[in-house]
Amino acid sequence: MSEALLWFVGNRNPSITENLVYADGTPVDLSASTVKFKMRGVGVDTLKVDAAAVIVAPPTAGNVRYDWAALDVDTEGYYLVWWEVTTTGKTQDLAEALIEFRAHSEAGTQSYVELEEFKSSLELTGTTYGDADIQRALVAASRSLERTFGSRWYTTTSNEVRYYTPDDSCFLYSDEIVALTELATDDSGGTSFATLWTLNTDYVLEPLNANLDGEPWRKITALPTSSNYFRPYYPRSVRLTGRFGWSTTPSGVQQATEIIASQVLKRIREAPFGIVNFGGEALRLSRYDSDVERAMAPYNRSVGVA
Repeated sequence: MSEALLWFVGNRNPSITENLVYADGTPVDLSASTVKFKMRGVGVDTLKVDAAAVIVAPPTAGNVRYDWAALDVDTEGYYLVWWEVTTTGKTQDLAEALIEFRAHSEAGTQSYVELEEFKSSLELTGTTYGDADIQRALVAASRSLERTFGSRWYTTTSNEVRYYTPDDSCFLYSDEIVALTELATDDSGGTSFATLWTLNTDYVLEPLNANLDGEPWRKITALPTSSNYFRPYYPRSVRLTGRFGWSTTPSGVQQATEIIASQVLKRIREAPFGIVNFGGEALRLSRYDSDVERAMAPYNRSVGVA
């Protein structure tokens, strides 16, 4: 297995196979051996798979097979795989390789540009040799935009609970809200959150015309006719339950993701052994790239709410 392999999350077919050979190309004779298939996540010590493999006849040819179990293929990510051959009580590890389990949905990797969409722009449609590097670049670009601009341009399918400390009695700036299920406040400095607010009776969400074109709300204003108000500087006194982020990814964010990913991909290809330290790398690219700044200007959270 000299190349990175690709499976999709949940796919148990085909089984993973290998022809075990020594360095000189001679097949490993498995006539008196047992073989185990092992797999661990990249950067993780715990084995995700440690199970017996099937020796394919004839055993002298070195062919082995592992049939995936459902739990083996349930999580996206990159993994190292190898085969452990045991002969007369002695073990030998062979054919270590990288394998990717990829989710079909964009939410799987939470990248703002699909792999195949990006490959189409680079005229790489139909190829797979660069998929692992491209996917890493797209994910790194997406996370760098979030860190730089303080937003998340996707949302979850289920509700999240988030807490806030207000600095004004009349309004609260929050993370971007797609749908707000509950607003509760703790007015006594405890943890009860006994005061429940009612939309359009106690508060309104702003911008007032948001969500008509996919833009989320990001400010909560208490109505002057309500008896409820925020307690300024009460730590963790506001609890919001709902879905946060953006319901759809804006085109400007996708464009910025492609720009940064192209630059990161170039550095991956030029770096020794193809290794790039992503710690802050893509972040610096996004902050100072004029094309990225122009594409992201409408989504900069430093701009006030109108």
